[in-house]
Parts: sequence; structure tokens; C-alpha cells
Amino acid sequence: MYGSEKRHAESNLLKKIGYALLGELHVPGRLRAYHVQRKIRELGFAPEDGLRVLDAGCGRGDLVVSFSKANPSWQVTGIDLEPERIAIARAVRDRIGLKNAEYIEGSVLELSHDGRYDMVTCCDVLEHIQDDVSVMKKFHGSLKRGGVLLLTFPSIPQRRHLGLVKWRERRIGFSNEDYGHVRDGYSIDQIRGILTGIGFRDVACAYTFGLWGTLCFDLFFAAGDNRPNPVVFLLLFPVLMGLAFLDVHFPSRQGSALLVTAYK
Repeated sequence: MYGSEKRHAESNLLKKIGYALLGELHVPGRLRAYHVQRKIRELGFAPEDGLRVLDAGCGRGDLVVSFSKANPSWQVTGIDLEPERIAIARAVRDRIGLKNAEYIEGSVLELSHDGRYDMVTCCDVLEHIQDDVSVMKKFHGSLKRGGVLLLTFPSIPQRRHLGLVKWRERRIGFSNEDYGHVRDGYSIDQIRGILTGIGFRDVACAYTFGLWGTLCFDLFFAAGDNRPNPVVFLLLFPVLMGLAFLDVHFPSRQGSALLVTAYK
């Protein structure tokens, strides 16, 4: 179950139980991972392929764990700038005995142009980085010829969000800057232009977080985001997971996020 391993590094007893029973509790983050996993299957990569994979901006290592467990022959590396996140990722890896996962504490701008990876994933990170073009150049240099880059980030323009989102933002004094974003996201034309200018080919863009996914995100945020009332969350969880299922299996022509693949 995606995200259930996070219980091993969780100090809050209630969350620890939640991770053990329900898996990843941040349902929009879980939905994003489902879209990434589905796209990798569509690209034709198999567990026995022995790929070298980099997850750039890996956070606490959720995708690294998922890739490593599902594909024992892959060598999966995660890199993140935050020491605390890397420490948590390593603790989880060691607790569950993953031998094909490693973590690097550092900046993606420090990646080498050594062409070592078959695939680089970078999920909801570029909107936080000022010098995004330099980062994407690093990704290009770190990929083997024929390697694939997989990106996710907010789309421009966004789908229309529920009024409940604005209500809660006013109630708690929240603004988009609290996410740490330096830009709102990218349009298809913007990201395609950047990637082709760097030298990537076959750039494909697909919307995610369409009607159902955006509704999932909005309800999760309005209910308390990372700090919901436990009773409200338990009641809402099946609804959120149902909306996530619909978003993955019924693609949208418009969405609040983009999933992009490009080849070197």
C-alpha cells in the first residue's frame, strides 16, 4: 500500500496508525504518485529492466521506496536539499531493508553531466526553484542517450477551484507563497519550449488533476490539509480515494497539473 512505510519514521501515534492502515494520508500527493506510476507503466519499463533511476527533489523518499519495492532490479537514487528529509528517508529504507535505494543530500544543481541514469523523475519541484532552466539542463546531462525525463508541476491556467478553498485560505491567512512557489507553474507551450531548447525530444504533455483530481485536492485542503480533524478525515477518506481513482482512470482535457515526458 503506497506510503504505508512512512509509519516507521512517524513520531505521532495517530499518524503512525493511519499510515499503517490507510497508506499515504496526503491523498493529493498519493494521486500524483499514482499518475507517475501509471505513466511509467505506459512507457513500457518493467521490473526486470535493471534501470538506474533518479528522483530529484525526493523529499522523504516516497517515490524512491515505491520504485525500489516494485522493481528489485532497479537501482533508485533520491536527492534532496533538506537534511531532515534525507535522514527520514534513510531511516525508512533501513527499517524495511531496501538494498536498491540510496539517498544523496544535496542540490539538483550539483548533479553531474555523466549520463548515468535511464530515467529522471522530478515531481512538483521545479515551481520551487528560481533557476529552473539550469536544473533541467542538469537533468539532460545526467540522462543516458535515449533516457526519459518525467516531470510534474502545476499547470497554467488552473482549473476553477471550489469556493471552499478561498474560504479556508482567508480563515487561516494562507497564500500561495506559503507553498514556497517562485512561479505559479507552466503552460504546455512554456515547458515544451524550454525542454526542446535544451535538447530534449518527443516532449509529451498530459493534464492531471482534472475535474475529479482538483475536487479531491480542494476537499482535502478545505478539510484541514495536513492537519485535519481525525474524524472528519476518516469520513472523507473514501470519498477522496474514489475521486483519485476517477482522476487516474478518466483523463481530462484540462487540469490543475501537468505530467510531462521527454527523451534525451
